[in-house]
Amino acid sequence: MKKKTGRIISLLLALMFMLCSFPITSFAQTTVDLNDNYLFRQRTNAFHIVAGERTRLDFKPQYTADYTLSLWGHVSGGRNIRFYLYDSEGNELANCNDRTSNLDHATITYTLEKGKSYYYEVQGWLSTTECNVDIEEFTSTESGLLDDENGLKVRFDKTQFVGYNPQEVLDNLFLIIYDAQGISFVWRYKDAVPNLQINGIDVIIDMSACGACGPNTITVSYAGYTEKGEFNINHDFSVFVSHVDPTPDSQGYDIYKCSNCDEQTKTNFVDYTDSYKISTQGTDMGTLRFNDVDVTGGGSVDVKKGTTCTLSATPNDSCSFVGWQYSNKLVSSDAQYNFIPFSDAEYNPVFSDNSNTKTFIFMDTFSNVISYQTVDDPKDVVVPKPPVYSGYKFLNWSYSEEQIHNANSSLTIYAVYESDNSVQYNVNASGCSIEVDGALYSDSAQVPYGSWVTVTSPDATAFLCDGKIVGYGNTYSFYVSSDITLDTTTDDVEQIPVVSIVAKNYNENSGRVEFSATRSVVGEGNELVASGFVYGKNMNDADLTVENVGKTGTGNDSGTVKMVINRDTNPDGQFILVYGISSKVGDACAKAFVTYKDSKGKVNTVYSDMVVYSY
Repeated sequence: MKKKTGRIISLLLALMFMLCSFPITSFAQTTVDLNDNYLFRQRTNAFHIVAGERTRLDFKPQYTADYTLSLWGHVSGGRNIRFYLYDSEGNELANCNDRTSNLDHATITYTLEKGKSYYYEVQGWLSTTECNVDIEEFTSTESGLLDDENGLKVRFDKTQFVGYNPQEVLDNLFLIIYDAQGISFVWRYKDAVPNLQINGIDVIIDMSACGACGPNTITVSYAGYTEKGEFNINHDFSVFVSHVDPTPDSQGYDIYKCSNCDEQTKTNFVDYTDSYKISTQGTDMGTLRFNDVDVTGGGSVDVKKGTTCTLSATPNDSCSFVGWQYSNKLVSSDAQYNFIPFSDAEYNPVFSDNSNTKTFIFMDTFSNVISYQTVDDPKDVVVPKPPVYSGYKFLNWSYSEEQIHNANSSLTIYAVYESDNSVQYNVNASGCSIEVDGALYSDSAQVPYGSWVTVTSPDATAFLCDGKIVGYGNTYSFYVSSDITLDTTTDDVEQIPVVSIVAKNYNENSGRVEFSATRSVVGEGNELVASGFVYGKNMNDADLTVENVGKTGTGNDSGTVKMVINRDTNPDGQFILVYGISSKVGDACAKAFVTYKDSKGKVNTVYSDMVVYSY
């Protein structure tokens, strides 16, 4: 038993001796990238290896060649360095074990292949010694391709950029290369993509340090040369943060943030402007409120531009509410009417009295109030003459005269029309398809008044009439009210709200002029507030604005500037003004307008050109 134990002890001692005799290989490592730090050029770069550590030098060749790495080692205790080359799999390719007491220079030359990964390992001869190592040179057989003094220059076509777009920076990058004979040539990134090479040698571009606003540095390496180029990223204040409304004492403004950092700026300053005055007549048929103000007895309230307002009507038990009237037009039949003011205006409630008296309201097909009559006896109602409109035949009122005169309650009576297909108009749109009631035409079509027409051109970005944009996209739909010629454009166009008068027709039967307009309220966040016409007799162009409504024009024998509002609230649509000068002497002048609220809450009004019919 003792004999067996002694053998085991002997084996353990032998094993311990073997372990102590082998070099220790599980050192901590410090990694250095030769590509970043020592790329091929003669230079001295020192690094320190502490006892028990080794340094790993990673390298990926830009081209296939013989590469030489030369080291000087200064090792404590008189021992020198150990130096190895491995492939990416850890296979040893070459080494230099220098143990000569007076020689501390170690060199490895080996053929490396382009694109493959290699690494060198450097350590002191013993793990117990510290080592100071200098890289004397790292070169290849291809070194010397470039001029030693100039070599590589990094430049940009422009050095100022708004916001950081790496592709934009690269597209402006170019290199000036000087060969060993001092002859230069220019290499541009955008011309080389996707192969970033010159004479088979990779151009390495490092943008890892780029992106912040202010000075930025890009690093370019080629053929053993590394150079830096500088450019500047300016703030890109394109991110909307918030809007601050103006007050009587301060400007309004928008706040924008840089898309690349948290820096903010104020812009689009708006001076304080006066409020709009909204008025209403009093009534004894119910109660009225404007926002939170009781206006049953009539009156006016000042409101700030862009404010959403509410008119509310509550009829008495003996009455019923008909609608809100503005400029002889019933703009809403809702007892609670929400709107955004765009000018001084008067909105009046229309009630029907169902007690001892009765109210009879005659309206046309465009919601215009033709007659408003309150009578004790329905037999006293005078049925008005119906309005005459081009392209329509009047059929009857929605109640017969007998029904009206024998009515037991108040009535709202509408004029009933049918299309007059005998009136035909030409639609011309060269290069387009024209659809009318399911039928397709090319280039032109003759259609009845009031027909719904859709014009299509696959490549169009917008449609124009008389050079003015009337709709966006590759289709445009409208009601026909006159001869019309449409053109298209394929150019990139900014989509903004537009309005245009596309036709004027004189009706001989009524002596009035029909102005037809089209609108398109586009753009993210834009909301239609109102559309309509400002018009009057013998007006100058500057007279026809919503701010001038109620004022006398500045032309010779000018009348008063008037306004009519279209009831339809669709962003895209058409609307008509029927207007005539009773004396049939002078100019009937009109502008169409669109008022909209943008994404920042600002109310804007755009106008068509002024259109004139001379009697």
